[in-house]
Amino acid sequence: MLVAQSRDFNEFRRRLAGSVATANVPGAARQASGRVQAQVEDKRAAAPAPDKLTLSKGAVAGRGAPDRWRASVPRATPKRASPS
Repeated sequence: MLVAQSRDFNEFRRRLAGSVATANVPGAARQASGRVQAQVEDKRAAAPAPDKLTLSKGAVAGRGAPDRWRASVPRATPKRASPS
């Protein structure tokens, strides 16, 4: 069935292409003259400063965490033996 449809379409395409009238197209009414000249100016842009990443060490050894962190962390309280 697919082969039959393909043959039918190809025949239709050939008949359609043969029935198209040809047309005379006039030449271009405009003309251009001159020449192309390329002039390149290689001006090197100033190199941008490279990115710089600065890291801090955070809390200094021996001092522990900053006060703002101490307030947000609950402290463990030691359990005391009840006097009996």
